[in-house]
Order: sequence, then structure tokens, then C-alpha cells
Amino acid sequence: MVDAKYAHSARRRTGEGKSSMRSAIILLVPLVALLAACGDGNGLDPSPSPSLAPTEGVTVPHSPSASPRPEPGAQRIAYIGTDMDVWIIDENGSGNQKLFDLPTESGDTVQNLQWAPDGTKFAVTRSPKDVVYIINAGGDQLLEVPAVSFLAWSPSSDTFIVMRPPALEVEAAILRVNLAGEIVTEVPTTDPPNTSFHASLSPDGRRLAFLRDIGGDGLCGAIQGFLVDFETRDTQPADPAEEPVSCGNGPPIFSPTDPSLVAYGNGLLDPLGNRRASLPGNAVRWSQDGRLLVLCVPASGGHGQLYRVDSRSTALEFDYTPAPDGPCWMHLMGWNAISPDGGLLAVHERSTGTARILGVATGSEHEVSVLPGGAQSLQFSPDGRYLLVMQLSKASVVDTTRAAVVLTAEASEAAWQPQL
Repeated sequence: MVDAKYAHSARRRTGEGKSSMRSAIILLVPLVALLAACGDGNGLDPSPSPSLAPTEGVTVPHSPSASPRPEPGAQRIAYIGTDMDVWIIDENGSGNQKLFDLPTESGDTVQNLQWAPDGTKFAVTRSPKDVVYIINAGGDQLLEVPAVSFLAWSPSSDTFIVMRPPALEVEAAILRVNLAGEIVTEVPTTDPPNTSFHASLSPDGRRLAFLRDIGGDGLCGAIQGFLVDFETRDTQPADPAEEPVSCGNGPPIFSPTDPSLVAYGNGLLDPLGNRRASLPGNAVRWSQDGRLLVLCVPASGGHGQLYRVDSRSTALEFDYTPAPDGPCWMHLMGWNAISPDGGLLAVHERSTGTARILGVATGSEHEVSVLPGGAQSLQFSPDGRYLLVMQLSKASVVDTTRAAVVLTAEASEAAWQPQL
């Protein structure tokens, strides 16, 4: 264990000197900057944050309060409001309340809202200082981690992964931090700050897959997938045989159920980079049970597949309208979602501003008008009934059983609270 700690407290910050706001919702995914570079016109400034000061060790004044468990059946959305505080709301717009009042200053942004898998806490980042706050579901601050970029929660929800950029005498590293603020694993990296994104942890928590901008010219530069092994502290390319290309081949994504299986580009690989099977397109998203993969077909210009991994067959084919520039995986990354039971596939159609809800086995299709332009993220609720469609500072909650929008609101980011 590395002997280091981060700021840690159990204070409650709600309604302190901040104005009230309208109910609001939307999610900024890690690829927003890349989508902006692809000419869709709906992303944020892709320029990296400035170099930051090294992390300072601090004391732990007292233990955190217990993290409240999500209520059975509750479908709640945490979101970053226009006041840059964290709010929570039910899927029908009721129960809107402020959870956490961030100590923001002029020029700050708040982003990267990520719930832990157990639904009892979440992380949020304040930039440009890049301070990560860990907050429980009741609105109590558990931890404050300065000068890092948040990457991912561990499957067990008791640790999380951040990247520390180089500063002064502190080298860049990928860190595993526990809820006591202790760095339990440190993996040095030559990766420049703020160029690691779209992180995916193996279901056993041992390895982290991510994309890295390794430089080069062109629309996106050369983007390549890498894996970090927290036991050996080794970092290696996800596919050692890959030739890096402009904009990359897609993210390396661990199966949510099999720690020995990584979907990357048009292949299924093991953690050592050995190819186990080829895919008829580039991998974009796994289903929660690890049986299905969303693929985009690069040569088709707007064609995708829902692919059965076990039988190596196509479950569903669909079309979509890509953005003017960039590879297919970047476009489709934020424009689709699979329901938790695998029965529905949602696809956002940027040309018409509709959410298409497709029945995987039934072949049914329902279209719901939301907003025109590219989506940043689609998310099904834990019970699969609702779909959250996020676009810039707007979001719509769609009731899939009625094929109707039940809530439209404003915010900069949002995420469904997981249920146990």
C-alpha cells in the first residue's frame, strides 16, 4: 500500500449561498470532446486542462456517515444543474431536491458525474482545478481528491480509479484509491495529463482498459487502446498487433461478466492481446449480461448491428445517420443503449431528432420525438422502463411502455442511480 491520503470529510453541503434552479438533466460522456472534433457541433471545448500542482497529503478528521441505500423501486436521476450543484429527481419530475452544493468559483465547470455500481455514492469533478468529490446518496461528502482526473469505479464500489498528471516532482500515474483516501495501488505512466478516457474495468477489478491519444496529425490524432494490470503494475497495448490509426478503432471494453474477454475494434481479445474471435464491425457497447455487443460497420456509413457473442450471430441490424466527419464508433458511442434485460435497443436519430426504441426479439419499433442534433448519451433506467436522452444542456426522459416523453429539462450532466 502506498502511504498517501486525500482530503476526507462527512459534511453535508446543500443550499449554501446558491440560487434555486429549474429541474434539469443531461450527461456529458467521456467522448464529448471527440464528438465535437468530429464536426457534429454538439460537444464541448476539447482542449486539455492545464498542468496541475501535485497532490498533497492531508488528515482524515473522522469517519464518513453510512451511505444510504437506494430505495427499492425508486427510479432517480442525479444531475448537475445550471447552478453547478448536484440535484436529484424522480423520473416523472417529482421529488426534485439539491443533494450537494459544490464550492465553485467563477470559471469553474462541474462534470463527470459517475455513480458507484452499488448506488450508494457518486463522484463528480470540479475543473479546471480537477478536484474529485466523492459524495454519498444522502448528500454527505465522503472524500475530496485534488489534482486528478476521475476514470472509473471498481465493481465492488469500495475503491475508484483516477489519473494523476505530472506536476513538479510528482510523476504521472494511474491510482486506485479507497474510501479512506488511501492510495492502494499506483501505476506510473508516461501518458500526458487528460489524454486517457473511456475507461473500462474488468469485472474482477484487476485490469483497466482505456483509450489514449498518442499524438499524430489528422482529425483526432492517433488513438490507441491500452490495458493496465493493477497486480503486476504493467501497461500494454490492448492489441499488440494493432497499427494505430487516426481516430482509433474504438474503445477497448471489458465484458461485464468475463474478466478474460475484451472487445476492441473488430476483435474479441484476451487481456494479453491474443485474438479469440473476429467481429463483423467495431465494438461500441456491451449489454449488462455480456451476451450482446453493439457494433458499427465502418464501411457502411451509418449501419450498426446488435451482435450475439455466444452464438457469433446477428440479433438485430439498424441504420443511423452519422455525423459529417469521424469514425463510426465515435458517432454511435453516445447514440445507443441496451435495456438491462437486453430486450430493447435504443438508437438516437440525429437527422430527425427522434429516439427509436427497437424490440430485439419482437422486431417492434417505436419512434419518440426528442430534440434535433446529435445525442451525447442514452441511458436506460435500472428497471428498463425509462430512457434518458441527453443532448447538450437538454435532456428528455422517455417512458418506453407509452413511447412518450414524460420529462424534458435542462442541466449539464445526469445519470440514473443504480439499484442493488
